[in-house]
Amino acid sequence: MRDEEGRGLVVGAVAVGVLAVAWGAGLGVRPVLAYGVAQLGVLLALWLYPRLALARVEVRRDMPGSACEDDVVRVTFRVANRGALPLACPEVVDRFVPDKVPLRHARVFPWLPGRSGVEVRYEGRCFTRRGDYLIGPEALRLRCPLGLFAAERVVGAAAPLVVYPAIDPLPPTLPRSGVSRAPSATGGCLREAGEGGLVLGVREYRPGDALRRVHWPTTARRGRLSIIEHERQVARGVALFLDLSRETLRGLGRQSTLEVAVRLASAVTAAYLAQGDRVALHGQGAEPLHLPAGAGRAQLARALDALARVRPDGEVALGDVVRARLAEVEAGQLVWLVVADLERDGPPCVDLVAALRARGCRAVAVLLDPTSFPRLWGAPRAPASLAAAADAFMAEGATVYAVRAGDALTERLAAPYAGRRQVRVTREMLA
Repeated sequence: MRDEEGRGLVVGAVAVGVLAVAWGAGLGVRPVLAYGVAQLGVLLALWLYPRLALARVEVRRDMPGSACEDDVVRVTFRVANRGALPLACPEVVDRFVPDKVPLRHARVFPWLPGRSGVEVRYEGRCFTRRGDYLIGPEALRLRCPLGLFAAERVVGAAAPLVVYPAIDPLPPTLPRSGVSRAPSATGGCLREAGEGGLVLGVREYRPGDALRRVHWPTTARRGRLSIIEHERQVARGVALFLDLSRETLRGLGRQSTLEVAVRLASAVTAAYLAQGDRVALHGQGAEPLHLPAGAGRAQLARALDALARVRPDGEVALGDVVRARLAEVEAGQLVWLVVADLERDGPPCVDLVAALRARGCRAVAVLLDPTSFPRLWGAPRAPASLAAAADAFMAEGATVYAVRAGDALTERLAAPYAGRRQVRVTREMLA
């Protein structure tokens, strides 16, 4: 029953009861007076029913504390009726802020008996951008058995939800670091001789080898000492640098330069961590982004948590951020530079690519095409040439990717930028 209809019925029923009481008392007609008193008494009992029942109901929320953009989040409520009164169609009203329609309802139909419990749930999708959100607080709404009266009470506190950037699957053809010798068969960590838990093979004894590693069956068969050689895993190092400067922000919403860069950083981080590499993140906003190198699922969680909260509120150019952290970049590391402003940050980053190459590092430059990201403020100016900037980076030995607003990262990072398209002029074209 809609609230407007229920309100009209209540007003009508109260009016009939009051008129019956007045008519029966004024004219001395006791049956009419008794009818009016009974009707008003029933209406009062129906009004009190949901309000008294609310005091004996408990609601507990169960939901994950994090999700990625576009993920579906299931929110579950455990509704427990501690009283003896049955509840007619109890309803949990909640606000799922990341969704397009925040208001959510989870209903129990038709009854919740006394001294019993039930689980109800709803699903919300994280349509909005990454960041911190508060879900709720949830409220419990009860109605009387006839649906004429309702009562509502907030029964819980708002629950935090961190929306991480979406993780796009990337192809296995991403560049590798400069220390790579031979990738493993699984594409994960490098393996070489050393101390470890995996057996690499059996070889002849060399002076200095530990006798505890002697393989006696092979020694007896060959007639000379043979030892077991183990392998150790060598994790590659990857460092990502993001531009968090306010001045270089272009575009709107999830198609801004910052959001594209953050989504790219999350995808690249997840791809390298899945292969056993060590990944570090660097950027300079109002709050510095500095995640030391680490590996494994714990590092992925730390990286996504940091990327979910970055803002375009910095004042330091990308080149200065890389230069400040250059001493922390180890020899042989793979360094990713996400360049949002080719005119301001392009030339300094090209010089830094040369410095990184001198340290034995390999550089990857992701250039955000300025023609596809509209400028939000400042005097309009002609965008820098993407092709010229890419040529400058490739001349210094960097691997270059070009990304436009709306591009699918899976397709865009499948192959590096190949340079300007060459047009072959034929005699037929000149004729």
